[in-house]
Amino acid sequence: MVIFCNKVQNILQKGIDEINKQQQLIIEEQRKIIKDKSE
Repeated sequence: MVIFCNKVQNILQKGIDEINKQQQLIIEEQRKIIKDKSE
């Protein structure tokens, strides 16, 4: 049971890491757009 829980936790952590990466990309894109508008 503990091993199963650890596997699930690892999968969730990978998913969270992916979401964080996507959010970083979105933030960077938004900054570029804002920079382009201000110039």
